[in-house]
Amino acid sequence: MERPEKAKTLFITATDTGAGKTFFTLALARALSSLGLSVAVYKPIQTGCKPNNSLSSLGSEDLELILEHCSKDFPELGVKCSYCLSLPATPELAAKEDRVEINLQKLQNDFEDLCAKYDVVLVEGAGGLIVPIAQNFVMADLISSFGCDALLVVQNKLGCINQACLSAHYAKSKGINLKGFVLNNISNSEKENPKVLANNAVFIQEYAKISCLAELPFSLEESLEADNAKNLEQIILGFK
Repeated sequence: MERPEKAKTLFITATDTGAGKTFFTLALARALSSLGLSVAVYKPIQTGCKPNNSLSSLGSEDLELILEHCSKDFPELGVKCSYCLSLPATPELAAKEDRVEINLQKLQNDFEDLCAKYDVVLVEGAGGLIVPIAQNFVMADLISSFGCDALLVVQNKLGCINQACLSAHYAKSKGINLKGFVLNNISNSEKENPKVLANNAVFIQEYAKISCLAELPFSLEESLEADNAKNLEQIILGFK
């Protein structure tokens, strides 16, 4: 499906849950906002939400984190989550547990509404590409429905080559334009073999045939550093 022409969009997916999508989305949202662009972060579905969330009425902890670190410097930043579900599981299972029906047209409408209002819409998925959203509909299908280019966040660790290559090949088989990948360095990297960490990106580029567009720290504190924007220059060029 073709998306509205006004906004530039990017769907941020990952090799796994906990790979660092939200930290990367936060860093990119801040970098793009600093250029004077109006930016929205859209989380179609968030699972594992606390039923009595006291932080805000949003319900989405990922978006709350982004707002917490963007609202002061970039008050115009937009955020939206269509479905906040309590069970930390796939959206399809979490929706069944909460007795909620995920309306795919609502996801499309919410996405298009943001595209009509902002220069840039960053969409953060849940988990990886084959996470079930509804019957016979996975995260990759949502990317295709939105008509977005995608970017893969890869947690830099032993085993990520296989995860990244399988994700990349699956994305291509679904006709998704995967612009490249971002390597997120895990906070306990001292437990990993440095030779492995240093060569993961090389092997992923060789076997997945996609480019490493940035290598970023995993920790929130380092993601917020001003100098971090320099690591995102290759990605930011696509939004200018």
